Amino acid sequence: EDINIFFNQIAIKKEATETRQRGRKGGKGDDYFIRSRMNSLVKRRNVHSDPNDEPASPVDYGKAKLSRKEQRERYIRSTLILALVLSFGAAASKLIGPRTRLTRLEYVHITKTAGSAIESAASLAGIDWGPCHYMAHKHCPNSAAKHAARLKNRPFPNWHAPPKALAGSLGGPYVAGPGEEVVLFTVVRDPYSRAVSEFHCPFVGFKGRKTPESLNRYVRRMVRSALAGKHSGLHYVVQSDYVYDDDGNQIIRHVLKYEDDLSGNFEKLMDTYHLSNVRLASINTNAGRKNDGLTEDHLFPETIQLINKYAERDFVN
Repeated sequence: EDINIFFNQIAIKKEATETRQRGRKGGKGDDYFIRSRMNSLVKRRNVHSDPNDEPASPVDYGKAKLSRKEQRERYIRSTLILALVLSFGAAASKLIGPRTRLTRLEYVHITKTAGSAIESAASLAGIDWGPCHYMAHKHCPNSAAKHAARLKNRPFPNWHAPPKALAGSLGGPYVAGPGEEVVLFTVVRDPYSRAVSEFHCPFVGFKGRKTPESLNRYVRRMVRSALAGKHSGLHYVVQSDYVYDDDGNQIIRHVLKYEDDLSGNFEKLMDTYHLSNVRLASINTNAGRKNDGLTEDHLFPETIQLINKYAERDFVN
């Protein structure tokens, strides 16, 4: 019976539409015509329903239809609300500014440029740079426990490798994640003093008696190996290979100079990226250098010429 009433309602509405189209005009209007037919359907249903059921109340379907005045008032209210919402959104956008991606500052470690001091300072602030991304390391005081078991038996990219030498997932921390921007920074150093620092390096440096002669022999051997493409632990790689890609485009945005107020400029860079808790405590100038007194002033002309040939792009750039 409910289905029959449903189809009767459709027929009544259709009849009313056709009546309007034929220009029928009644004193009580089409709304009265529809209400009368709907109420008659309800009464007819009540006659055939169970006498124990509650009688259905007649429904005045005309009340569901808003008058033109009410429709106009509702439209005006909706328009005003929409205008207020849009105005608030525009004001909030100006106040907050455009939505930006998360920016992550990442350090590229060129050997003998205060890298260990920088990584230690970051680790103390809870930030992983260089080896602290991959392993427990003495330069990572706050990262050692976190990475003690992690990647224990897995290979990891050498943190001294130039960014352009790492591709895809091997890029590790240099690869931006979803909604993220990675900004690289590094420190470069005078090629002469850097070569002497390699001589004093406790990892790959000279192990014998340190004299001006042994200094020059070591540096010449190191530079010749580098010219042949051989580097011990990626030490003394040309610094330009880090800063620029193969097409000459600069891929490291911030390049600090070791000899040019490194601590002060490093502090300014950290403040720019809201890392004011990262500060350089001290810079290791090689303990051995203090003991033997050997500096770049002890390099022989032949050694200097070899460095000039190898590090030509570092001097130019």
